[in-house]
Amino acid sequence: MFPILFQLDSFSLFGMEIGPVALFSHGVFSAIGFLIGVLWFVKVAQKKHLHLEFIADHFFSLIFWAVLGARLGYVFVFYPRYQDNLLSVFSLWDGGYFLWTGIVFFLLALLYHCSKQKEKIGQWLDVIIPAGIIAFVLETFGAFLGGNHFGKPTEMAWGVVFENAEVPFTIPIHPVQLYLLGSLLILLVIIQILHRRKVRESLVGLVSLALFSLFSFLTEYFRGDEMILYFNHRFTQILELMVFIFSVILILVYKKRARIH
Repeated sequence: MFPILFQLDSFSLFGMEIGPVALFSHGVFSAIGFLIGVLWFVKVAQKKHLHLEFIADHFFSLIFWAVLGARLGYVFVFYPRYQDNLLSVFSLWDGGYFLWTGIVFFLLALLYHCSKQKEKIGQWLDVIIPAGIIAFVLETFGAFLGGNHFGKPTEMAWGVVFENAEVPFTIPIHPVQLYLLGSLLILLVIIQILHRRKVRESLVGLVSLALFSLFSFLTEYFRGDEMILYFNHRFTQILELMVFIFSVILILVYKKRARIH
């Protein structure tokens, strides 16, 4: 596809050699997605009269635990790459991060801070999860352009060939990024419907989290990149299934409480 959006050859400026400079599709769209997600989050949080000071106070803590979780997950999965040089675990610039362990650590950190300051985690999930999904829509599109998170070989007519050295296949493969992208767009429509119907607090976030983990779980069957397996399933699928089950349990608990009250 288009792994590099823009590339500038090396040039001299005031006697200094600069470049070459390249903007990678995955990184650019990930950054744009994060920015749009943050803007959406702030807008909706203000509309719901949430205390943004709470997130501001714990922003670096939440990011720290999310990044730490993502890094630990990656090191766990690809430990053989680090066992001969354990100090390379701290080479945070090598791009080795694992989305779903980052999500789990982020949610645990959010739960801790909410319980400590007596904040309702449900009302925060209602805005954080949809904002995150908006960000992942653009990140997933960037991954497709860059050939990241690639799929398995396929004989289907819609198979694609990526011009990426990290993709080990030179034959058509499943555009698994587009599978996930399509499901995320459907999820955004569902979220919009839930917001318009003004469903009970916490349900928007929990339903979004449940469907996000379910869609991710299903698309993992078409992934072709390296991953350790448990019970004939990818490690990512185990995490996604755990998040899905946890979300569904909380949805049932909230609905039961709603009937009682």
